[in-house]
Parts: sequence; C-alpha cells; structure tokens
Amino acid sequence: MSAPEISYTAAFIAIKFYGLTRYKAFRSLFDEDVVLFYERLVKELPLKLRFYYPLLKSNIARNLFMKAEDLLLPGDLMHILMRKYYMNKLLQQAHEKGINQLVVLGAGFDHTSIMASQTGMQCFEVDAITPGHIKARVISKYGYQNDSLHIIEADLINESVSDLLHKHPNFDTNAGTFIIAEGFFDYLQPLKVKKIIDEISHVSSGEIHLASTIFALDELSPFYRFVFTGSIRMVGEKIRFVTQPGFLTALLEWNDFHIDALIDHDRMMEEMLITRNIKNPLLKGFYILKAIAHEKDDN
Repeated sequence: MSAPEISYTAAFIAIKFYGLTRYKAFRSLFDEDVVLFYERLVKELPLKLRFYYPLLKSNIARNLFMKAEDLLLPGDLMHILMRKYYMNKLLQQAHEKGINQLVVLGAGFDHTSIMASQTGMQCFEVDAITPGHIKARVISKYGYQNDSLHIIEADLINESVSDLLHKHPNFDTNAGTFIIAEGFFDYLQPLKVKKIIDEISHVSSGEIHLASTIFALDELSPFYRFVFTGSIRMVGEKIRFVTQPGFLTALLEWNDFHIDALIDHDRMMEEMLITRNIKNPLLKGFYILKAIAHEKDDN
C-alpha cells in the first residue's frame, strides 16, 4: 500500500517552524515542549520531506534557506512564527478566563490541541483523514495521547462541523469553547466559509471564541502575490477565499460575534519583532482576528 497523501502546505509550515526554532531568538518565544513536538514531527514526514530534519540542523543550510525565502517572499517565515505565537497567546488568555474546551479546524500538523490537552483542556481536532494519519502516528509514538485529546477525522467540505462535534460523546454543548481556524478558511469557497461560521456560532450555548488568520493578498505587490499563490499551487492546493478583514468581520458580526481583537502587521512588528531587535521582515496583508459570541440566553 502506498503512503497516504498529506497536505504539503501544512507539512512545509511545520518544517519552516522547525527550522526557525533552531535559532535561539525564535525558540525562546515557545515552550520547549512545542519545539520538541515539531522536531519529532519532521522526523516522521515522508522520505522526500524528511531530509529537512538533518539539513536544517546546519547553521549554513538554515541561513541559506532563510535568505532564499526572504528574497522570494519577504516576511513569509516570520508570519509562521507570528500565527503560532498569537494563537497560543489568545488561547491561553481565554483559558485563564474559564474557557476549557478547544476545537481546531483543519489542524494539519499543528501542536495546539496536543499541548492544551496536557493541561486537561478538552481538545477536538477536526480535519481530513489523510494529514491526520501521520499525525496520529506521532501522537501514538511519542505518548501524546490522553483522555482530553480527541481526533475527529472528517471531510470538512461536505460534513457539518456542528454535527460532527455534537455527535462526539466528549463534546460539551453547554461549555465555553475556543475555536481555532488558523489558515483554514483560505482554502474554502466563500459560501462554505459563510456556512461554517453560521454552524460554529451555534456549536455551544456557552461563550464561543473564534481565532482566525486572514490573508489580504491585495496588500501584497503583484509579484509577491504571484509567488504566494503560486507556491501553494505547486503543492496541489489553491487559495479560494481571498478577502479583506472587513468582509470577514462583517460576516462574523452577522452571526452575532463581536470583534475582540484584530492584530495587524504593524502591531505584530512592534510587539514581537522591533522590541526584540529582530530585523527580519513580516509578510504584509497578514492579520489575526479574534471574535466572541456570548453565551446564549435560552429565555
């Protein structure tokens, strides 16, 4: 039997994150358990991707890769760090306020639910079967499985997010819930995005927090926009939901969410790069949004 296909976009995000955390300045932004997870994950990728594991341990190779990336698409590498950092930060803030249920849509090879489940937070990954296969092996091999981590293998194009969660015996339909859609909406048709937002607004009667990335590609130059979309096409995937923050915020507000935070390029540069004397560029047109739908009143 041939090896299962994977999302190469998700795989390269994991590889780039692994390479970046070889640098002390970037590694210090994350817990060592997070860094170790990606190191283990890259070792388990298919053979044609696994060569990055020893290669990126080399200072010379890493520096060459970074220079090439920043020449071709300045800021792409830093946007990977920023999305991981801010998603973790927003989740931690919500958890401290009593949110104890996490849903990650299209999790790919992301670490968030694995790490959060170690704290006892009920975590649900909802994703396609094929990328989930390798990750399931990593979870089993390195002892990440626990009673709070639940993997729901699903066809998110054709199945209902709310139905999938409501059928799971461990999902609490009354609990405050944090939902992560990191790089998730970009690959869906606009009507499907609208449908999923409607579904997740009713997934629980408790307070619902949604954290999502946004790529406003028209803020990139034509050449960099071509490079960004072309690199995704090269691995067999396609950006389908191209939008400005205002469109997504309006869609969320229509479904009774209010916008709690919209973190833009300038804020990320100031908070995370300039203050730490990190001189690497950050991709323009990249935003992180957090919205909240408050607890429903059954009366």
